[in-house]
Amino acid sequence: MGRIVRRCVLVVAAAALATGPFACEHVPAGPPPVFDQRPLAEARAAAAAEGKLLVVKATADWCGPCKHMDATTWRDEHLVAWLKDRAIVVPLDVDEHGALARDLGLSSIPTMLVFRGDEELDRLVGAASSDELIEWLEPFSGR
Repeated sequence: MGRIVRRCVLVVAAAALATGPFACEHVPAGPPPVFDQRPLAEARAAAAAEGKLLVVKATADWCGPCKHMDATTWRDEHLVAWLKDRAIVVPLDVDEHGALARDLGLSSIPTMLVFRGDEELDRLVGAASSDELIEWLEPFSGR
């Protein structure tokens, strides 16, 4: 009897995840175009050379809220336009880059970190809308 109950709970949980706010069946293919695919060190150097902020989005393949943001927030035209002249955005998979994630003190995802040069200015933990990201980043943009 216990095994049947566990299976039912797992089926219900899987169904909730597949149809809830973090469902990913409508996620466009590939990473959001706003994500720079250069390694972090190269993106950091480019941001510094261009006088832009560096935004690091800590993520993982298994993170539902991260995937939700990839499908919505990071594709929002208003946010993409805002970031275009102000920042370089780099995704950081915490599973692929565990040592770097530890060095950055990442303990939950999604987490967004904002840097100017080598200095971390702030971090935002948890899923956020495009408006929330702009509101968070605006004081650091220098505009």
